Amino acid sequence: MVRFKHRYFTVEIIPDHLPKLESFQINSHELTKGILNCIQELHGDFGVAAVTSGFKAKYCNPATRIGVIRSRHGPHRLVASSLPFMKSLQNKPVMLRTLYTGATLKQCFKFAVAYQKKELMKVWNSLPNNKARDALKNSFMDLSAFQEMELSIKVSTDLNSQTDAAD
Repeated sequence: MVRFKHRYFTVEIIPDHLPKLESFQINSHELTKGILNCIQELHGDFGVAAVTSGFKAKYCNPATRIGVIRSRHGPHRLVASSLPFMKSLQNKPVMLRTLYTGATLKQCFKFAVAYQKKELMKVWNSLPNNKARDALKNSFMDLSAFQEMELSIKVSTDLNSQTDAAD
């Protein structure tokens, strides 16, 4: 069996039309479509064909505007070169900033947790009361999608090791 290597990009979605603390409602599917459109503009049909296999936005947090994108190892260079040129999502002007590139989802998860904690600390003192702070903390640290993915990865690797042992 051949092992597929992936690269994961942790990106920050910066909308031009919203203030810093307001959430930007986006889902993984819209992010995937937008990035593929940008790749089409920059690299043409070759770029889209090379990237499409194994390409997916794995996580989007509307409160922190953080997303994680998965790409295959070879064409990840096309994805990385296209991200800074992203101009719009859902017909709204945005910018994408690459925060981290990693080989595993777990490392991107660790980076996202550290980054979101750091961003939370920047905003923490400007909030008026503890109720607002707790609400912001819950929205910033909503990593349930990451935890579900981590659990599914662990289960699939356990199943693979069991089938290998049976052979």
